[in-house]
Amino acid sequence: MPVAPVPPDNTVRWYLTYNDGFDQHVVMSRSSTTVDSNEASTLFGGFLTAIESQLALITIVELAISFEGSNVRIPQVWAGAPTYGSGAMQAIDRPGQMNFVGRDAAGHRVRVGMYGLANLYDVNWRINASENAFVGDALTALTASASFFLTVLGNVPIWKLYANIGINDHWLKIVRRG
Repeated sequence: MPVAPVPPDNTVRWYLTYNDGFDQHVVMSRSSTTVDSNEASTLFGGFLTAIESQLALITIVELAISFEGSNVRIPQVWAGAPTYGSGAMQAIDRPGQMNFVGRDAAGHRVRVGMYGLANLYDVNWRINASENAFVGDALTALTASASFFLTVLGNVPIWKLYANIGINDHWLKIVRRG
C-alpha cells in the first residue's frame, strides 16, 4: 500500500545551521507546536553531544523555525553550546555524511543527517548500536522527546538501530571542483 503524500510544511520545522570549517550545513527536525527555542536548543544539543566523538569541530551559526503552513524561516535564540566536536575536519572528509533513519506507523520516513565528520572509517558504511556506543547515545537523544525529531505527519518515528555513513554525491562534486 503506497504512503500518501503530505505537504512538506505540514509540521513546525526547526533548522540548525552549522559550519564544519569548510561549508555551512543545516540539520532539520520536525516538532509539535509546543516546542520553544530553549527546548529545541536542548534537544539538538543532546543529539550533537551524543555524536560529538564522530564530529570534527562544528560551529553553530543559527537556529530558525518555520511554522505549519509556512516556508519562512524565522531566526530564534540558540541556547546551546557554540561548538561541538573537536579538531579541524580533513578535506577528504568534507563530503562525508552520517544519517539516522526511521519510520512512523503510517510509513512516513524520517532522516536526521549530519556533515562535519571527523573521519570516514567504517568498512561497511553502517555502524550498529552494538558496535559503537555513540549510536545508542544518538538514538536515546532522538527519542528524548515525543515532540521533536518527528515525521512529516508529526508522529513519533521508530528509529533504525544504526547510523549510515556515506559520501554525499553533491558535496563530492563540490570538492572535485575545488
